[in-house]
Amino acid sequence: MKIYRYVIDGLVILLALFVFGPHLYYLLPYDYVDTTLPDDVADYNIAMYTYLESLPQDFQTLLAEPTGLTGTQRFRTQENRSLLSAEEVYEQSKDSVVIIETMDMYGDPYSGGGVVLSSDGLIVTSYHQLQDAEKVAVSLYDGSIVKVTDVVAYDEALDIAFIKIDSVDLQPMPIGDSALLSIGERVYSIGHPEGFHHSFAEGVVSGIRDYSSRGEGIQIQMTNPISAGNSGGALLNTYGELVGIPSWSLEYEDNIVSIQNLNFSIPIREALGILE
Repeated sequence: MKIYRYVIDGLVILLALFVFGPHLYYLLPYDYVDTTLPDDVADYNIAMYTYLESLPQDFQTLLAEPTGLTGTQRFRTQENRSLLSAEEVYEQSKDSVVIIETMDMYGDPYSGGGVVLSSDGLIVTSYHQLQDAEKVAVSLYDGSIVKVTDVVAYDEALDIAFIKIDSVDLQPMPIGDSALLSIGERVYSIGHPEGFHHSFAEGVVSGIRDYSSRGEGIQIQMTNPISAGNSGGALLNTYGELVGIPSWSLEYEDNIVSIQNLNFSIPIREALGILE
């Protein structure tokens, strides 16, 4: 009988590791979790984790009751457009890209991006960052951290969400016309891959794909890389205008290691359509 007890105990331990193992990572002291990040990001992570811990678990209530836009929203456009160098695109855009941090019911954190669309705090991001979140906070480019006050609208199939923070004098990103993108056109992305904040990458549009039959609209295939943390950031044209929201990668999404550099963004025209 004793040997059967050992077998049963062993199976129970294996089952517990299978269920809870992925979450044990986050029981480590937060400043020892990842030694690959630079000092400023590691310090930021500790401050953000502490802030998230202090928030109530109420985000799913906001997600269940989108407020919609109040009044007429005018998005920023550029009247006098001019081609910019890569350095100029980054300098013009970096203050408009925020870091969105979430925490789920298990206390597991997740980091992604968002783009400021209005000076009073309207932000567009990827829906999948928010769908399981119990707590959500936004870090602005100046380092300040604020709570999300409202979910304005979202489309799960399109993987787009609009959220609101209480803020003033933010720098909204100018909106471009994603319908004018052509294959081979140079595009830039700003995001936070694996926690490396405001990483800047250059690529080209490698395809325009139609997923309308699945409710996912037109999508921009691009060579700009997507890692965890890039989602919800900015895809920019050579005028420094927002043309897409990086969303997913075939390799990352389906773990198909033999396929590389198949990355997709949601066109900003498709994204703004859910506000209408």
